[in-house]
Amino acid sequence: MSAANPSIAPLSIDSSLPIIGDSFNLLASMSGALSLNNYYIKCRIGPNSSSLNEGQTYNSQTPEWLNDTDAWTHMPQITIGSDGNWQGPISCRIKISAVDESKMIYVRACLNLNSSCGTSFQSNTFLTINTILPTSTPTPVPTSTPAPTITPNPTNTPTPTLKITLKPTTKPSPSIQTQSIATKTAILGESSESAVIQTPTVTPQEIKIASEKSNNLLPKILILIGIVFLIACAIVVFYPYLRNLRNKNIDE
Repeated sequence: MSAANPSIAPLSIDSSLPIIGDSFNLLASMSGALSLNNYYIKCRIGPNSSSLNEGQTYNSQTPEWLNDTDAWTHMPQITIGSDGNWQGPISCRIKISAVDESKMIYVRACLNLNSSCGTSFQSNTFLTINTILPTSTPTPVPTSTPAPTITPNPTNTPTPTLKITLKPTTKPSPSIQTQSIATKTAILGESSESAVIQTPTVTPQEIKIASEKSNNLLPKILILIGIVFLIACAIVVFYPYLRNLRNKNIDE
């Protein structure tokens, strides 16, 4: 089964300046083909019609990028409509090894006959494109990071221990302060100085001694009172007896 003079043509691309190595979509069309049949298809790119081996075609079913010289059975396939026509995009790119110059784009197809290529045919028309080289990405130069400065740990200065020394308090000895009072009197126009009056000052310790002496005398006084009380009781008891005895002696 063959088709009478099917034709294919490139229509447009989606990039005005394709970058070498980057993919772009090529819009193509086919007419006069066998309806409802599958065709292998690929894009062909080169500086002239005699050298069209710089193009690559993408097969999304595999998926992989295919060179112009790869087998037809590896190429992507399209299905023709019931009217014998087809139109759609083909994913293409220029080899990274290509030279930056004006390129020509052609389309080529082949009928799938039992998973093999029958007779292939190529477009009579082509597109001319201007390509640009990819922008080289500068390799980042690693910035040398300065080594961190090691800060020595400060030496802990020992805190001085506060030593408290208790100083004994000097207990003043008992003393008698003497206060001198000088008085001056004038008698009959003559000045005379009175005698110095010494006033003894009693210290707390003397008061304590006196209190202790007073406490020591109290028991003695109580004992003395008891003795006197006993003598008085004896007199009261024995006085009538003595009086009767005296009267008896007088009577005799």
